[in-house]
Amino acid sequence: MRISESKIGKLTGNLASNWKGGLTKKSKIIRNSAKYRNWRKSIFERDNFTCQICDKTGGDLNADHIKPFSLFPNLRFEINNGRTLCVPCHRKTDTYGFNIINKRTITIS
Repeated sequence: MRISESKIGKLTGNLASNWKGGLTKKSKIIRNSAKYRNWRKSIFERDNFTCQICDKTGGDLNADHIKPFSLFPNLRFEINNGRTLCVPCHRKTDTYGFNIINKRTITIS
């Protein structure tokens, strides 16, 4: 389905149904930064583009924060707080997406 140009203007900016006043979450800004991209690249290169759980090399890989991004802001760019995981292995971790909500205890130190 193609959206006409006249409708595009109605779907963006303050006319969009999910408009929140032009605010972008801080986490999204950080995850789109050059510093974050460099962190991910460093993790992948250090781990030789290999999943640290199942040893799959290449493909669709994620740079996983061992201590969660949201709970440990001071560790977000620490190389030692990252590991390369394939998507299936990453989804099984306690810290993936909303899995962190279901985890009962996370040690904050």
